[in-house]
Amino acid sequence: MNYLSRSSPIVTVGIPSYNAGPHLRAAVDSVQSQTFADWELYISDDSSTDASVDFLGELVMKDRRIHFVRNRTRLGLPGNFTQCARFGTGQYVTIFHQDDVMLPSNLATKVAMLDAHPGVGMVHSNIERIDAAGMIIGEHWDTTAREDGILQGRLFLEKILSRSNIVCAPSAMVRRSVFDDVGPFDPRLPWACDWDMWMRIALRYDIGVIGKPQIQWRLHSGQESGSFEASLRGLYDIDRLFDLFFNDRAPHLREDRGLRLAAQETLARESMYRGMLAWKQAQRLEAIKMWAFPLRRCRPYLSRRIYWSFRRYVRAMA
Repeated sequence: MNYLSRSSPIVTVGIPSYNAGPHLRAAVDSVQSQTFADWELYISDDSSTDASVDFLGELVMKDRRIHFVRNRTRLGLPGNFTQCARFGTGQYVTIFHQDDVMLPSNLATKVAMLDAHPGVGMVHSNIERIDAAGMIIGEHWDTTAREDGILQGRLFLEKILSRSNIVCAPSAMVRRSVFDDVGPFDPRLPWACDWDMWMRIALRYDIGVIGKPQIQWRLHSGQESGSFEASLRGLYDIDRLFDLFFNDRAPHLREDRGLRLAAQETLARESMYRGMLAWKQAQRLEAIKMWAFPLRRCRPYLSRRIYWSFRRYVRAMA
């Protein structure tokens, strides 16, 4: 079923869902509870096999701002993200997650920043990390996301290449014209397609940051992202992400040694972190493969690290 809107709201919220479990209702409720009311919501279900979307049929009849689309065949994460970005007519688009919660001021705060700064292509915010029961367990993993600011695209790229993905995807609001400009989420990056999108946007636009948490990002055992973090395929995705960036997205930055070393350091750091996760999950062979990954893919960074470590050792011994 597909319910089409007759209005032209300011914000389009898209929720790509797949076997959402018990949390989808809370995500939808949080959109309906926004202080900013000029929105439309599209839930794009990617051929779920559970009953998580059964409540939506009645809901779309009660709230004309809510629309439900069930995909006949699976699009996968990048394809469903792209579909959500193309739905509706809102000037601004936010692709929310099926198991997260918007705090009441989320849409209002981000619309205000985009309205006030025409050169900003995307705004994201601090978050509250919550567990499966909704208890707060922390804030954003990137401490620099806890202050308001406008980052030039180049500075944002330096941060995201050197600190991993600093954008919590459901906290991002993007101008529809920006999505039209940079193109769809890349299906070649099934796990890192959002990280790739933020970098592509930063190549052309400035990025806004809101320091006050505006969403609650839920961590639970059923998330697909968990398998990404503890698997070698996740590292291959990040490696491919950086390769595409320097060779296809931004060939003019290919000779920027500082940025390339920053990307290699990030890949090496991700290898160590994800290897530890795999080891804790008793995936011993997977962990060893991840720890060995930088030896092949991050040689310039590792050589530089060894060189400077050796120089510090020699100076200390002198």
